[in-house]
Amino acid sequence: MKKGVILLLITLLSASLCFAQERRDNWRRPYADIGFSSTTMSSKDIPDLMSNYGVSFSVGRTLYLHNRPALGIFRQGLDVTWFDINYTNYQIMSMAYSNLESMQYEQIELGVHIGPSITIRPSGKFNIHGYIKYSPTISSLYANDNIYGCYTPFITQGVSVSWGKLGVGVETRSFECHYKELGVKNNPEAIDPTTIKGWRVFATFVF
Repeated sequence: MKKGVILLLITLLSASLCFAQERRDNWRRPYADIGFSSTTMSSKDIPDLMSNYGVSFSVGRTLYLHNRPALGIFRQGLDVTWFDINYTNYQIMSMAYSNLESMQYEQIELGVHIGPSITIRPSGKFNIHGYIKYSPTISSLYANDNIYGCYTPFITQGVSVSWGKLGVGVETRSFECHYKELGVKNNPEAIDPTTIKGWRVFATFVF
């Protein structure tokens, strides 16, 4: 009888540990996001530029602030994206000697993001993840055979939905850059403060 009780307790404990491990593993873990972006770049006395296309890639992790889900369905956390890169291409049509010419502007942003998040799991493996992150970023712009650069912090906010390890999401981005020409020591050419607004749609892979 005693052996049977001990065996039953061991079995229940093992099942509980397996269940807890399964629940813990099913919550959001390290992630990689691959996306497409749309951006508008505006500056004083210059017509707004709409992006031709844009792509992005980021890698990070959600660090949860408590072990057990509140009310059994949601957890608060801290999202840390330690690598984020975004490439944007702008195609500009201009008149030169009565001929219509196409010019290409290229923009690259490299940064890290950190901020609070909430993950909700209403049922099964279905997750809803929302966040707002502080995003210090270095931006580079190639235009008219010159390279310009600037540093800017801004805010990124978004939401994603996932089932198991796969999901989709959308986020908004808005910041201002004061681009200066790189590689020029004396009187580098500067561009008027430039406002950049846009959004990204991405696929997310949770490991």
